[in-house]
Amino acid sequence: MPNVKHGPNRQGLERSLEALAVGPQHDALVEAARALADVVDTTGEFDDKMWREYRLVLALLMEATADDGADDWAELEQRLASLD
Repeated sequence: MPNVKHGPNRQGLERSLEALAVGPQHDALVEAARALADVVDTTGEFDDKMWREYRLVLALLMEATADDGADDWAELEQRLASLD
């Protein structure tokens, strides 16, 4: 991969991806976030539509990786405990 200089949004996104529990199931969201971060960084003027799209993908990615499914597991444990 060539040495490409990325702007601040892409750099921040890459740092966030390192901290999130991102797996292969999140690949589509990750690639969409990268593409939008690059567009936001390279657009000469502020583009509120692109910024909103970028923020939406970030929110979806954070929601998809939050607690790594811990809430679903806790709900299943409660349902199983209620069967006793």
